[in-house]
Amino acid sequence: MMKYRGIVFFYIIFIGILLIFPEITVSYAYQGLVQWATRMVPTLFPFMMISSMMIYTGIDMYLVKLLRPVLQPLFPCTSNGLYAIFMGFLCGFPMGAKSSCDLRKNKKITKTEAEYLLSFCNNIGPTYFLGVVFPILQECGYNQKIPFLFGIYMIPLIYGIILGRMQKKSSKSHDEMENLEPLEPPKGIAITTALRVSCFNSIQSILLLGGYVTFVNAFRIIPDIMGVSSKASAIVGSFLEIIHGIPGIYVNTHISPAWKAFWIMVSLSFSGICCMLQTSSIIIEEELSMKKYIYHKSIITGISAMYYFIILILL
Repeated sequence: MMKYRGIVFFYIIFIGILLIFPEITVSYAYQGLVQWATRMVPTLFPFMMISSMMIYTGIDMYLVKLLRPVLQPLFPCTSNGLYAIFMGFLCGFPMGAKSSCDLRKNKKITKTEAEYLLSFCNNIGPTYFLGVVFPILQECGYNQKIPFLFGIYMIPLIYGIILGRMQKKSSKSHDEMENLEPLEPPKGIAITTALRVSCFNSIQSILLLGGYVTFVNAFRIIPDIMGVSSKASAIVGSFLEIIHGIPGIYVNTHISPAWKAFWIMVSLSFSGICCMLQTSSIIIEEELSMKKYIYHKSIITGISAMYYFIILILL
């Protein structure tokens, strides 16, 4: 009973914020809606369509054959799982989650394997990093891409390799994992049917993402009404939602360039509460564990924070 009272209390607070500060919350929500329409839809929707069509038609299997010699020795997962790794790191968030769920929906991988893939291959895409984040880092005085690319992509990759081997070793003695042998995939469907189904599913996914972005942005007002400093507000904002939060760290914080770069990269590794809510909307249909996703994401963020502290602050 006490738990539900607490939940009701927070709902009342959120409703009160919307009623007391309507102009500011509407402004923040509008910014979220604009970023969804102008950045997420044109960037993510084509990737979602193509990835879904490849899976539904079975074309993904041809790509898997090309990837297998390189990735199979590193990751203890099925050949189908390699496709999710490829799409997750090439296309960026949320394609790692969506590819894993689409493969699970088509019975090409097990639930255990889908949760394993989700633990490390749902990260920010290189297009966003190189086009938006890296120019900000250059303004902070950092012109070398390699140390930052290593932190964003190699840390999750190495974590995925180590985690997979630990789970595979554990499954031999405790029988806690499902069989990770490839499941028999269904035959691909006609391209016209795949186009229709992919379009419907991708529209549903992109609309859900837009709803979460708009909702979370509305409550960027919370640090403002709490009277916290602009520095703390910008840092908290970046952990709520990264697209507006990361530029906010550079513009609104009066700290050294090294600390600006540190908080930008750590929040980017965490991906933000908004991205987690978006991920939950994608994986809920296949009943994948959100707790496991948050657990592994937190570990990767902690490792990344130590890495960036060393290269940016100590060195």
